[in-house]
Amino acid sequence: MHVERSITYPAPPEKVASVLLSEELATARAQEAGADAPEHTRDGNTARTTVEMTDLPSPINKFISKGASATVVQTLRERGEGYSGEVGVETSLPVTVSADLELAPDGAHTRASLTGDLSVNVPFVGKKIEKMVSEKLDDVLARDAELVEGLLS
Repeated sequence: MHVERSITYPAPPEKVASVLLSEELATARAQEAGADAPEHTRDGNTARTTVEMTDLPSPINKFISKGASATVVQTLRERGEGYSGEVGVETSLPVTVSADLELAPDGAHTRASLTGDLSVNVPFVGKKIEKMVSEKLDDVLARDAELVEGLLS
């Protein structure tokens, strides 16, 4: 499933990039999802956040073992007046997620553009799960934008 979304944040790109890579945002995202506190590390312009996977949709639960985890790896590099980078998910789940992220100045704000792909490799139900994700993606991104904006203020 191909994904393209844009969000505008009320802060300059350098501040948005700092929040996107922060432990505070990783913790807020985990709390929002009802997950335990994540393991978060940051090395320069790369952040790695690992969370235990719980409460997954039942079709996926049939294909994973207890204690599965996912690591979100996000890298942002300065590019001109903004930032560019990648977001990916490393997991033993039958899921592949990769995206490019661009942060560009837009007056006193930042326009974040996300372009990527999500695929669920579960026999017979993978496309159905992708459709479920697609239907909820805008709500998830809107809630995530609220978390980012809360940390920007």
